[in-house]
Amino acid sequence: MEISELIQGTGVRPEWMLIAAVVTAALNCFFGYRLIRFWVSLTGFLAGGLIGYMALNQYVNNIGYAILAGFLLGILISFLAWRFYLAGVFFMVFIMIFSLFLRILPEETLYQILVLIVGIIASLAGAVLSVKLVRPAVIVTSAVSGGLSAAADLFVLLEKQDIRWAAAVGLLMAAAGVVIQFLTTKDRKKG
Repeated sequence: MEISELIQGTGVRPEWMLIAAVVTAALNCFFGYRLIRFWVSLTGFLAGGLIGYMALNQYVNNIGYAILAGFLLGILISFLAWRFYLAGVFFMVFIMIFSLFLRILPEETLYQILVLIVGIIASLAGAVLSVKLVRPAVIVTSAVSGGLSAAADLFVLLEKQDIRWAAAVGLLMAAAGVVIQFLTTKDRKKG
């Protein structure tokens, strides 16, 4: 049995997932820097959990063991991400930037490959920059990623198809998120 089968069996409707995605993205947009340790730990837990689950599920035909392995590896990676904060920031910023490129994948394979290559390069550049300039990089990245994602998911939830309006709302949210985060946070020392 796969995780997707478990989720389908829970009766969770996609609207609730979209609402959760909009709320999470909005939190990231306006409070990304304040919540960076939480996001880093959560991302580490989810990544470790997914890797642990998938690795064990390939070799053991027992979903219980696979979930346990995912949970334990998730806790370990979450702890390491919390402990090694800057590595977590690197990973988190990479994911935030790359996820934006994944949203704009065209249908043609050649353009998909091009977008993915540019996405990886931009994500690596942003992640390296975020380690050097943690506060401004995290604020800008979280505000832009959160604002654009929140607007895109909100427009999907509202069943609106106009990409220009979604982009405009996302950019306005991103700008507001940058301003709010810079005004409400102080520069922390690493650690």
